[in-house]
Amino acid sequence: MTGITTITEDSNYGNRLQNYAVQSFLEKLGVEAGTIVYKTPFIRKLKNFVKILLGRRKFVFIHKKRDAAFYRFNKKYFKLIRIRESHLDDLRDKLDNVVCGSDQIWNFTFPVARDNTVLFFAKFVEPEKRIAFSASIGTDDILEDYRQCFIDGINGMKAISVREERGREIIKELTGRDVPVTVDPTLLLSRGEWREIEKKPSFVGENDRYLLTYFLGGCSEEVRDYIEGIARANELKVIDLYDEFLDKSEIENKKWFAADPGEFAWLIEHCELMMTDSFHGCVFSIINEVPFRCFKRGGNVANMSSRMNTLFGKLNISDWCIGDITENSEHVFYKDYTGVKDIIEKEKTFAYKYLKGALNIE
Repeated sequence: MTGITTITEDSNYGNRLQNYAVQSFLEKLGVEAGTIVYKTPFIRKLKNFVKILLGRRKFVFIHKKRDAAFYRFNKKYFKLIRIRESHLDDLRDKLDNVVCGSDQIWNFTFPVARDNTVLFFAKFVEPEKRIAFSASIGTDDILEDYRQCFIDGINGMKAISVREERGREIIKELTGRDVPVTVDPTLLLSRGEWREIEKKPSFVGENDRYLLTYFLGGCSEEVRDYIEGIARANELKVIDLYDEFLDKSEIENKKWFAADPGEFAWLIEHCELMMTDSFHGCVFSIINEVPFRCFKRGGNVANMSSRMNTLFGKLNISDWCIGDITENSEHVFYKDYTGVKDIIEKEKTFAYKYLKGALNIE
């Protein structure tokens, strides 16, 4: 049995879909795999319930439908290894290997990464069982306070591949170790394979034509006006997919907010145009060869452009997919995926070779 460690908290489309892709990719190699998730202790459940009663968990009721949708998705598609955090060492003799990744498990600007270094560097198993696959740092540097923790974690890994060129550079600079770059695992499944988990949302009509948006860093007034102008000019409905951390007042359509990961994938495949600042919003647009524009992420977040730069550069699409509010309403539908399928096939072959070597598969 091989364990997978990745970010499983919150109802985020990208982390659920990349997790599914890693599990599926390992199964293609004949590897039985399950994602390690922590059981919530009774005392923590009790504290959360008290917080609800005291009104301190302002997101709970508005988010319960989305959380329930994600729970059903997880239950249907994932093999889970549930264990208490304090009992993590019990897995030492039960797992043949642990695959860490993908997603931003080494992005130390995230509390979930800072708080789970034992999990995300697989320190609960022997070093020869620790494998990173398309692990992401997500930013341009490692926070100074966590640099030694990162170095120690990297030095304890048997095999490492990362998702960004900048991630490879950081590891080389800090440890002297050369590691390969492998694409995000979601790109390793075909459009047909993703259709197996897709689901048409009930809020989409038979003849609806729509422009889809998904912004994690907020959408500025200028970008919002631009998007609405594009939609009017082309007689398109606008459907907004929301960040899971939005407050009730920011959620205009509860049905859209409660869409599950399968509906997320369906909506991207069938949209006329995708506007986003999300990495996985871009990835699923690429998988389905739909026109999209990626805008610089706003909000108070660390610079995460390195992963976009690596992806667009590798696929040779940087010249047309970058969002610009001066682009006219006709040209914004332009796309050119020439050669992208061939590049992705080569990346699949490279990823297979890397994982087979790391897992000692003949």
